[in-house]
Amino acid sequence: MMLTPQKGVSRSINDSSWGFLREFNDLSPEQVSHVTLAPSLEMVFFRCSAKNPLKRVFPLFQSPLIFSFQLAGVGKACFEFSSLSSRKIVCRPGTVVTSFTPEATCRAETPAPQNMCFLNIYLSPAQLGKMLDQDLSLLPRDLRKLVEHPSPGAYLTVNRMSLKARTVIDEICNYPVSDGLRRLYLKGKAMELIACQLQEALPKRERPKTVKLSFQDKRRIEEARRILLSDFRNPPNLEGLARLVGINTTKLKTGFRQAYGATAFELFRQARLEEASRLLLEGEMSITEIAHALGYSDTSHFIKSFSAHYGATPGKYSKNREQILKSPAVAGKLQTY
Repeated sequence: MMLTPQKGVSRSINDSSWGFLREFNDLSPEQVSHVTLAPSLEMVFFRCSAKNPLKRVFPLFQSPLIFSFQLAGVGKACFEFSSLSSRKIVCRPGTVVTSFTPEATCRAETPAPQNMCFLNIYLSPAQLGKMLDQDLSLLPRDLRKLVEHPSPGAYLTVNRMSLKARTVIDEICNYPVSDGLRRLYLKGKAMELIACQLQEALPKRERPKTVKLSFQDKRRIEEARRILLSDFRNPPNLEGLARLVGINTTKLKTGFRQAYGATAFELFRQARLEEASRLLLEGEMSITEIAHALGYSDTSHFIKSFSAHYGATPGKYSKNREQILKSPAVAGKLQTY
């Protein structure tokens, strides 16, 4: 079955944060669908039939990180960093190209005749750092160096597309989500794809270390999670949490990642935002009351955090209450931790 982008999310590619994407503004809406999911986070779905060979040359100055999921067709690209330095890659179906190539020029070539189909995610290094709570140790070493110290150079890898990534892309293209929720849905799926690909790109020796957890350790980590999420206004810090459950801080940190796939802070932030969503949809508290009840320093901080996560302000989100509650995709997320 040919994958098709969901309707109702397409925006002009001329609105992109990155000028090089405007090189594709000659393509029709049927060939390219673009959506801005958050500041410096964009998704583009390309699908076209190349009857004649295509060649494009475009600069990637101040380029974003690019995750390119190849679904159909073969393409070639040459990244030129200077008159003496370049890298060539071949993109084939079932592969993912991850690139960060500041100050490079890309020469792309598409042989013909063939059908081309790929899904790209673009985000800034700062946005990626925010997603990772500035824990750049989760990145492959070469990419981490460039993100921490932007300089002429390149991170360029071609890896297989995991089964998980294929499943997520199929959900992006085919899952029925109501118009008002598509941006929220796509943002979540984009972050899921980025996590999948970063894990695939991370060499085994660089992957987060695991520790052997005893039955008692697991019980203590479960208890730590319960305590952490029981009081959003006054959560304990990591050291205090470790003392409360009788486990050392290192094992608690590693145990959280192993048990829940997230740091304690990530879990707390996600749970607090989902509780905010639930309270907004109940409609019994004001935005200011919710911000205070959930321990945000002020209402503006709450609005900024909520908007960055859900793609809509709390006010706009609550106004769409009836539509949101009808969506099974969101209804399942309204359970409290």
